[in-house]
Formats: sequence, C-alpha cells, structure tokens
Amino acid sequence: MISFRRIVVATDFSGCADAALALGADLAMRSGGELELLHVCEMGVTGRDCLSLQHPLARAWRSAYETSSGSDVVRFRWLEREVAARTLWAEDATEAILDRAALDDIDMLVLGTHGWHSVRRFLNDTPDGWPIGQTARMVLPETRCPVLAVGPQGSRTTTGFRQVVAPVDDSPHASGLAAQAGSMALFYGVPLVLLHVLPRASSEQQRADARRRLSDLARAQESPGLTVEIELTEGRPAEAIVRDAIRRDHPLVMLASHGNRGRGAVSIGSVADAVTRSAPCPVLTVKTWGRSLLQGASRSLGGARMAPAAHQARTA
Repeated sequence: MISFRRIVVATDFSGCADAALALGADLAMRSGGELELLHVCEMGVTGRDCLSLQHPLARAWRSAYETSSGSDVVRFRWLEREVAARTLWAEDATEAILDRAALDDIDMLVLGTHGWHSVRRFLNDTPDGWPIGQTARMVLPETRCPVLAVGPQGSRTTTGFRQVVAPVDDSPHASGLAAQAGSMALFYGVPLVLLHVLPRASSEQQRADARRRLSDLARAQESPGLTVEIELTEGRPAEAIVRDAIRRDHPLVMLASHGNRGRGAVSIGSVADAVTRSAPCPVLTVKTWGRSLLQGASRSLGGARMAPAAHQARTA
C-alpha cells in the first residue's frame, strides 16, 4: 500500500501551481503525510518582498514568515490543514528545487508545468500541445522521486481521479509500473486501466499476442478491491495515450520514464515528454531507476511486484 510521508509542492503562486497544490494537499490528506510548500526567491531579495504578491497563499505565508522573525521554514494552516512552508534563496530556481527533491525524505514532488516565467510560451501555444516551462522540463528528468506534473489543461482536475491509466510497453519495466499504478488506483479507490499502444494496421495475431500479455500483467496485479481493465489502441504512442486520456473523465496518467538518469539529464524520454506536454489531465512520472511509490521502497521499477486480479478486457 502506498504511504506518503512528505509531499513537496513547488509553487510560484501561478494558476498551474494552485492546481498542483490542490492535488498535493488532497494526497497528503488521504495519506496523513506532511505537506510541504516550496518557494524559491532570488538572491538579494528579502523574504517579505519575495512573498509580497497579493495571492492569498503568499499573504498567509508572508504573515507567518514575519511572525517567525524570518525563519526559512514556517508553519500555518492552509486548505484546512497545517503546512510547512519552506523559502529558499537561489540564483537558479530549478537547481534549488532539484536540491530539495534529492533528499530522501520526499516521497513525491508536485509542480505545475507553467509558472510566471513561461506565460509567454503558454500564450504562444503550438498544435502538438502546451510547451513545458523551463523549470518543469529540467526537474522532471533529474529527480529520483515520482513527479506529479499539472499543466494548463490538467489544472481542470483539482482533486480526485476516476481511473488510473498506465500505458505499458513490452519492456521489463512494465510489471513495475503496473504494480505502482495498481497501488495508486487502490489509494484512490478507482479502477486501473492497463493500456498498450500497437502500431497502426497491426495484424490480428499482433493484437492477440498483446492482449495475452496484458491479461497476464493484469492477473499479476490481483488485490482485494482492485478492478483491472485492459485496453488496446493503435497509433504513435504519445498521440494515442493523449487521445485516450481526452476521452476519459478525470483520469490520472502514470508513466514510467526509463530515459536519461539524474542530474544533467536533458530528456525524460520522448513519450513521457510529449504526454506531459499535451495531456488533458495530471501526469505522474515514475523512474525506472528511482524511488518507488510502494511503501517503504526505494527500489527500481523493475524489482516491484504484486500478487495476482480479475480483470476486464476492452479494446479501444
């Protein structure tokens, strides 16, 4: 079972950050974990000036900061719970967030993919989806912990999901992703959908083989209270995953990234990058080489397993 000890939400008080905070707060409430807010100030700027925005959260934060005589970490009530709010000073906000996310006491990082510094890019949208802001683009591949990313379209889902969708391929990491996605589905009390994308014009034999592999993977996720569905679709992986998410009602898409590793990486994999840019819902990315969502685990995805679940097969 998933257990979150500490969820960190990075905020710049933008709209995407507000949606990310709502999701992070909901996760913390459901799990009983601590919710930590993180805001990065420019070097040389006072805490009062850094938190001088008229955003309600910034005002509450500034009040707690001033009462505490300028402590870097303050506590106050927000969204009906106590939060720990951490202010960092750095020349580079991305590096500051990465440094905080690198510590072992964080089980999940939540952030919006668009902040104040990417508004211009947001307004100049391109047909293939919203461009990811610079901080989100750098943070996603370089953290070992799972990252829940909320884009402008994903901001419509502020709390709760109605299904967890895990696109799985034929790699050895598929079972690990399915296990973590199954635990996330149990966490929310919703069905798990295992989705596999086939090339266009696949043969009946290819479809039968893929359906058999999905059925085996679904059986391996058996757990009381968990419903597992399997679905096949065709097309380019990223486009097919986004198309599938569009037709659903409040899904959470979970992806396994097994591209570049750690600090200095420049890509989270083409599929994960494209889906995060274009999905109409929040996207949770877990790393094949990083921290697992499963309780007490810092194992890689490839080592995660769950016991055998009745499943329902459907073909898109």
